[in-house]
Amino acid sequence: MRPVTMSATMGCSYPPVFVMDAGGRQYLQPVSRADPALVPCWNFPPARSHSRRGSCGGLNAAVASVLVMVLLLVFAALGFGAYQIFQLQNEVLQLKQYVCVFELILIWCLFSQQENAQNKSPEKLIDLRRPDAERAQRGQVAAHLIGGRGKSGDSLVWGPRVGRAFTSGVVYRNNGLLVNETGLYFVYSRVEFLDNHCSPRDHLVHSVHMRRTDGHPLTLMEDHREGFCVVGKEQVWTSGSGLGSVQKLQKHDFVYVSVSDPAKLSHNFQSNYFGLYKID
Repeated sequence: MRPVTMSATMGCSYPPVFVMDAGGRQYLQPVSRADPALVPCWNFPPARSHSRRGSCGGLNAAVASVLVMVLLLVFAALGFGAYQIFQLQNEVLQLKQYVCVFELILIWCLFSQQENAQNKSPEKLIDLRRPDAERAQRGQVAAHLIGGRGKSGDSLVWGPRVGRAFTSGVVYRNNGLLVNETGLYFVYSRVEFLDNHCSPRDHLVHSVHMRRTDGHPLTLMEDHREGFCVVGKEQVWTSGSGLGSVQKLQKHDFVYVSVSDPAKLSHNFQSNYFGLYKID
């Protein structure tokens, strides 16, 4: 028969074990204390360890979710910024195209206006508006001065750069023209006198002079105006004087104009002029 055993918790002595044989006799069976102790069922450390591992895993999942959301937001912001940059680039390209088209239209308009002005202007035919250096390169020697002013007995002061006035191949200096080349020149001058007071003895003199390097002045042309005054009438009177002739001038000759009464000169610049041009 099998023995019946009883056990207790660790730390307590085992109770005696009685064995009964086939004859009904009982005797004490010694209990071996080498049997291993049983593990109680209320041992909690493994359960606690499992609980801690579960909580750490939940925390890691939450952090990972937050990081994923942050990365998604960053990528979304980068994508939106790239889209905005792309839109700005397209707008800049369109603006450049508009600017190029506007520049082409403006250049075409300016070119058309310049071409029309050149075709319609008579200055293109007589070549009066070209720069002095270009005229000198082409061999044109000429000058035209307007608006004479001055004192009695002195040379008139002219405007070499007023209105249509110009100089080419000659130099305007000391109220006259200095010739740089020897040759035949057509010299001309016109003045207009205007006043509202006069006497029968009044006369006006208009002269063109030339002075050479030796310092002696020569009169090239001269005009006397008389009989322009009407006695007894208080009204404005005018009288014009024009001179022109071909003169042989030498290099460094100085040509100038004088009048007897500069105070009576008209204030109309186009009525008072002086010039020359080389014909040979």
